[in-house]
Amino acid sequence: MTCVYLLFKRLQRKGKMVKKKTQDSKCMKYVKTACLCLAFLCLGLIIALPGPALPTLAYNLGVDIKPISVIFTARAIGYLAGSIISGFLHGKLDAYKMIGFSLLLTAAGFAGAPFFPSVLLLSIAMSTMGVSMGFLDTGGNVLCLEIWGDDSGPYMQSLHFSFALGATTAPLLAQPFIMEVVHNNNTTQNMSVTQSYNFTPATETPPTLPTPNTGIPHVAWAFIICAIMTMTMALSFLYLSFSNKTHSVSSQEDTVKQEGVIFRLKMLVLLFLFFLVYVGIEVTFGVYVYTFAINSDKQYSKDAATMINAVFWGAFALGRFISIFVSKVLKPLGLISIDLVGTFIAAVILVCFPYYYDTADTLLWVGTFIYGISMASIFPSGLSYAEQYITINGKAAASLVVGGALGEMLLPLTVGQLIEKHPMNLMYSVAICMVTTTIIFILLHWLASTRGKRLSENRKNEEVAYCPEELEELTEHSNIKEEKC
Repeated sequence: MTCVYLLFKRLQRKGKMVKKKTQDSKCMKYVKTACLCLAFLCLGLIIALPGPALPTLAYNLGVDIKPISVIFTARAIGYLAGSIISGFLHGKLDAYKMIGFSLLLTAAGFAGAPFFPSVLLLSIAMSTMGVSMGFLDTGGNVLCLEIWGDDSGPYMQSLHFSFALGATTAPLLAQPFIMEVVHNNNTTQNMSVTQSYNFTPATETPPTLPTPNTGIPHVAWAFIICAIMTMTMALSFLYLSFSNKTHSVSSQEDTVKQEGVIFRLKMLVLLFLFFLVYVGIEVTFGVYVYTFAINSDKQYSKDAATMINAVFWGAFALGRFISIFVSKVLKPLGLISIDLVGTFIAAVILVCFPYYYDTADTLLWVGTFIYGISMASIFPSGLSYAEQYITINGKAAASLVVGGALGEMLLPLTVGQLIEKHPMNLMYSVAICMVTTTIIFILLHWLASTRGKRLSENRKNEEVAYCPEELEELTEHSNIKEEKC
């Protein structure tokens, strides 16, 4: 027993992961993981659906895109707050109850979103839903780690694939319920969304909507269907919270001091900026590509614009699915490099849209597909890359969440106002952000290369400290001691 105790303390000092045994069967682990994947599927639906539904929501409220785009900023603020609060509460509250009640709140708010009579009330509802979605995002990722421990890699990728699948399905779900766009014949190249929908000016009385006999506003059924799915998953997690007796717990020795405060701070600042720009432009493109399509010089129909939006999220989901297997062959640096090259090619195609839309508008579909599949694996690959050089503890993870949430909050609001002036500003923003992301990653890799993979060196030292034969001998000696006792 003494040898085992000394071995345990030695591994703990070296930063090894120590896990308590859980009474969950493997079957129960799969059930919980399936519930998490379905919850993230609902999360993808809820985040992506307001994009194609935005012009219809604007029509319902008698406003244009510029004022209603504030709902995405409100949601991002709530998402940021929810992620931070969830990080502090996780471990103090039951994770299943926390996720279950956050899903309930999300479902209630999303079902009522189309019925709010003003942009202000809709923004408040979106902010509240953002808090609950932040709880789900942060709590779900941490819970997956607790369920599977060191074996959580493939299941973590499955969570993010489920999110992308939900985001892909959202435009298709919205298509039957959104309004067809009626363009003016005398629209100019700087046509606003207000003109494209034949709105009356803001100073006049908003138009009367041809609502169905039931009195349900346009696009409301798409929101209600998503809310019902989310409500079902909320009840599933609440059931698990009462049936869950034990859960796995893990702890890891902090190695922050070994990395150096200055080096770690520089890495975190660059990672913060990297995820801010990446997440911001990812959400912005997914939200506004539908609006771009219907207001571009080509003036795509509702169905065509919906399919373009679906192509982006479909490519995004496909890229995350492929990355599950490719990540076993390529290192994070290789994956990110390929992704950045792909996004650069896509940005060039998208920026050149005014030069080919009359003769080869298929290029827009191609560029959207390349952009979606290239953006897919940057986030998980970025996390894996960071872990090679610094310890991703709670504070580090919080900084990355804040960066992504700020990007989701600021970029859609800014780009939404630019699109109001000209739809092509979306594509120019994509190009600028991808160049910025590439420059930040080059600086990040240069900084990381100056210090090397410190955690990898620590692992090598651990392997040298105890070879397999020594570990086996210590284990056998401990068994003999226990039998004598």
